[in-house]
Amino acid sequence: MTTYLGPVAGLLVKRHAATLTDLAKLVEDLAREIPAKDERLQFLSRAQQVVARRRR
Repeated sequence: MTTYLGPVAGLLVKRHAATLTDLAKLVEDLAREIPAKDERLQFLSRAQQVVARRRR
């Protein structure tokens, strides 16, 4: 997340995580915070891979 949003990333993660219990939904919500479409899609791809590995 910091790669895409810098130092504000930690705050955004805490803010979004406080209201969600589903990790996949958290990833989607955080992706919406990334303004550049190509970076947003890259984040989604990488984060969804991590989520998939955690579910195994």
